[in-house]
Amino acid sequence: MSGTLEETKAIWCLGDFKKNMPWATGGTALLHRVANRLVTPFGRVPWWPNYGFDVRAALMSNMPPARVIARTIQECEKEENVTADCTIETVSSDRFTRRWKLTITLFLSSETFTFTMSISDAAKTLIALQKAA
Repeated sequence: MSGTLEETKAIWCLGDFKKNMPWATGGTALLHRVANRLVTPFGRVPWWPNYGFDVRAALMSNMPPARVIARTIQECEKEENVTADCTIETVSSDRFTRRWKLTITLFLSSETFTFTMSISDAAKTLIALQKAA
């Protein structure tokens, strides 16, 4: 990513892919780029072998939460001029299901964004994007 945040562009990539994907710009584009990194398995993109970390799969595995946090931050910070912070909290847990809340805060210049990905019942993913105040 080069230039200012307002100049950032990315294809709108959350949800189903469509024939004519619209463009996202600014902070929304940055969040789409990060979201795409966090749902793409490492090594899936042949021309970009170090791209991706599927945080959904990591949370459904036995990977320790501290490792998930470290890898999530590492992947987010592959975006130019981005620093990140990440927390995981257990929302609920019983012998059949785990429910986690992963909160990622991205910092770019004076802008701060909160990116939340919730994974519930080890199968469904909701992605919510919000610009932090």
